[in-house]
Amino acid sequence: MTIIKPNLLMPILVLTVGLPSISDASDNCNSLESIDWILGSWSSKSSQRSYNEYWNKVSEETYEGYSEVISTSGEKSSYESLRLINMNGNIFYLAKISHNDLPIAFKLVSCSESTVQFENLKHDFPNILKYSYNAADKLSVSVEGKENSGFKIQFARK
Repeated sequence: MTIIKPNLLMPILVLTVGLPSISDASDNCNSLESIDWILGSWSSKSSQRSYNEYWNKVSEETYEGYSEVISTSGEKSSYESLRLINMNGNIFYLAKISHNDLPIAFKLVSCSESTVQFENLKHDFPNILKYSYNAADKLSVSVEGKENSGFKIQFARK
């Protein structure tokens, strides 16, 4: 039988009580309800193209959406079928694009009241998808890859 002396246990308790829980980030978003702000229609326009993203709630466990890029001539140059799903307490972002046979899955790795970050570090590009919402009905989407590659789109709610 091992006996731990109280004077040795006290510094360990003080250290662990002062640290945030490792599960705190994931506990913030253990359901899709915590990211309801993503629901709706979003658009962004540049001089060369417009970007649209749409999200709707299918169930408590599934949000579906799509993303499209349309040229100034009105031609659709890109389309992605999107899905957010809650599986066994983990939230995943699934993107199905035309040149891939199967959807690409990104796992939720961090979450706050207004930001979510999904990662798939084994995918060629992108590796990180970050959605940030602000109270002025603006949505920022960062699409990041390895070696600082990527882009950011600023959306406004339609």
